[in-house]
Amino acid sequence: MALNHEIDIIRGYLLGQLSEEQSQAIEQRMLSEDDFFGELEITEAQLVDDYVGGCLTSDERDQFEKHFLATPERQQNLQFARLLRRYVASHPIHKPAAQSWWQQWENQSWGLRVAAGVTAVAIIAVALWFAVPRASSPDTLATVTLTIGSGNRAEGGVSQTMPLPSGNLKIVLRLPDNVAPETVHQVRLIAGEGTTRIFDITERDAKTVSLVIPSSQLKRGSYALKLLVLSADGTVQPVNGSYLLTLE
Repeated sequence: MALNHEIDIIRGYLLGQLSEEQSQAIEQRMLSEDDFFGELEITEAQLVDDYVGGCLTSDERDQFEKHFLATPERQQNLQFARLLRRYVASHPIHKPAAQSWWQQWENQSWGLRVAAGVTAVAIIAVALWFAVPRASSPDTLATVTLTIGSGNRAEGGVSQTMPLPSGNLKIVLRLPDNVAPETVHQVRLIAGEGTTRIFDITERDAKTVSLVIPSSQLKRGSYALKLLVLSADGTVQPVNGSYLLTLE
């Protein structure tokens, strides 16, 4: 029962149904609780599934379109879900009618799933290439160096502030003593409104790792970055603590 209540709260946040105070509490938990952030990602995927499948009420559809689709990343997720739904519809599987399109998709062979995924990504990439305006000075690169903090915004963590760069942003992250640079796999970037992106490491040395964020993915607001390291058992785990950045 408690879990269902929490999912309802997350859905309300994603649809813009919560008060400002409640929304801030959700955003603080996203920055401080990895398990909660994972639950939010699952709920977000289910919400997209419900929208594509026509399972939302008329009010929920309006809120979904006006609030949830306010960011380009979520619009891309929706487009991807629609492409997968069309693919499944054109490749029917002999399964009980009660199965959702997503369950049918999961029962496809791995080869077909990979082929469909690659095709969908290629279609989205081509569409974005023509739809997204490109900066006139793509080589412009601003740089900022950040130090990890044990706290987060919910605990009064200190955020480094800089003007919103006109071009791409290179972020240099100083590593804590217990993290070897070669183990850092990727970096998770969490925006203040809850969207998240994963970036690969572009450079590393004995004490730092670096990543580059394209100018098209930057806007004014607060961000938290978390290191994702490859553990000895082959799994990817987040490092405790966050790097906090505010773009003005």
